[in-house]
Amino acid sequence: MVNPQTDSEWTIHSLNIHGTFFEQWCADLFQSVPGCNVVSTNYPVEFPLQSNSLRSKDKESALDIWVELSNQDEVYAFLIECKKNNPELANWIFFPKRGDNASRKFVSRIITTDQNIQSSRYSMEQTSPVNFFNEARECRKDYQSKDEKNKQKPDDRQKTKTANNTISDASYQISLATQSIWHEETNLAVELQNRRLTSRLNYRVKTFIPCIVTTANLYSCSFDPQDVDASRGEINFDKVNLEKQPFVFYEYPLPRHLQSPVSDMVDIMLKSKKDISVRMDIIIINSLHLQNLLTQPHAIENIINTITNT
Repeated sequence: MVNPQTDSEWTIHSLNIHGTFFEQWCADLFQSVPGCNVVSTNYPVEFPLQSNSLRSKDKESALDIWVELSNQDEVYAFLIECKKNNPELANWIFFPKRGDNASRKFVSRIITTDQNIQSSRYSMEQTSPVNFFNEARECRKDYQSKDEKNKQKPDDRQKTKTANNTISDASYQISLATQSIWHEETNLAVELQNRRLTSRLNYRVKTFIPCIVTTANLYSCSFDPQDVDASRGEINFDKVNLEKQPFVFYEYPLPRHLQSPVSDMVDIMLKSKKDISVRMDIIIINSLHLQNLLTQPHAIENIINTITNT
């Protein structure tokens, strides 16, 4: 894209950076798929729910897109945060989780209506084991091109700049939204059950899938920790494998105020699921992969299979 010249072009350029156009492109893409229902955009969320005297803006936000897909008596609620990458840091590098739970089933928040609604919390039954990533950094896309503004190569300090603000901010936003909507929908289902109106619910199981759709390039960074030089804390270039990914499964450590309320903890402890209650499994998807997925025939089946049969 050419550099902006007029005030109008600078205005549009600013809106491009902010991501307004990108969010609406994502919503329109989902809306174009037969069977997809865009429930809401910019949906206000808060977690935990607070009284007016205790309300904190840090615990309030708005979900970019809420999409629901129906598969017979199951509903998949995809809660989506749209995130344009920092123009200077276009590659997101993800590091694999290590240890016994490096490969495990994707954990979803669910609601079920064929039993006591309040007992339904987490589900891992629908998915096959997947490889998780639990650390990420943002890096430059191109280290060898000239800086167009200064017509010279950036110095090493600028070239090796990394960050994780965009990833962590997006993960926080989608986690807050997921907890908020899951609890809101659970309370609604319980109230309908108390009034003997569960027939108003159009599902037997409702699964909430938090997603981040980004323009950033996604890479996995594979290496053997034994290859790290202990004296320098560094690894040789030929000992690391960077591989481009269409999407990744990211394990986000939840801040304390986004973790399950105390009333949920007894059930969690009895089922030995305390660890999963303090984390949020998120699917991070490159926007080009999302477009390819949604524009193919049988798009709904493609999306569900991505989640359940990976």
